[in-house]
Amino acid sequence: MSNIYETLVTAVRDHWKAHGNQYPQKIVLSTRQHRDLLELRKTGRIALGSDDTPETDRFMGALLEVDDASDGCIVGEDGSRTPFLAPS
Repeated sequence: MSNIYETLVTAVRDHWKAHGNQYPQKIVLSTRQHRDLLELRKTGRIALGSDDTPETDRFMGALLEVDDASDGCIVGEDGSRTPFLAPS
């Protein structure tokens, strides 16, 4: 399993830096990336003693969209698409 969680944290932080702390419109992930993200978030919550189910539609305030045609990107407020380097 990739560490898509760390990849997304870095991508969102980079977006904030480049866009004056503005949140992106959305993050587009493949089904596999989305599944891996949810699994990592569940594992993290268990490690912290919580059994809450993580949000499936948001990450760090940004909307998540699943699209298998995407390799993973952040869509900025202006509609620009910035791919992130997703681990395989």
